[in-house]
Amino acid sequence: KCDTCKKVKPGVDILQEAISQLLG
Repeated sequence: KCDTCKKVKPGVDILQEAISQLLG
């Protein structure tokens, strides 16, 4: 949901993606 964030913190993007799947 944050293109600039994933480029600065790819790890955060992975966590958000996992959370997104958990939330459905």
